[in-house]
Amino acid sequence: MVSPLARISDGISVNTAFLEQELLMQGVVLALVVSGIPLLASSLVGLILSVLQAATQIQDHTLTFVPKLVVLIVIFVLFGPWMVREVVTYFTAMLNAIPYYATVV
Repeated sequence: MVSPLARISDGISVNTAFLEQELLMQGVVLALVVSGIPLLASSLVGLILSVLQAATQIQDHTLTFVPKLVVLIVIFVLFGPWMVREVVTYFTAMLNAIPYYATVV
């Protein structure tokens, strides 16, 4: 299936309601993927450290902060350029769609 944003750039006529729904869905999926990677990594590290704390009976809440911070820094170094590129691509496509909406309305 061709993306509605690709259809706009090709000059093919698209149903506006379908386009709006598809763009909204793409935005939600993009937000979930971009925010999900750091959240999943941080949650996984927190779970592993919680199990280790329970096993060793160390009950210090500050022990989980530094490893989570280190993992998030590594995740942003590795995946940050990809995340920014995806968000910029989506935002650019949304801005390019504005003239299409102006002519349809």
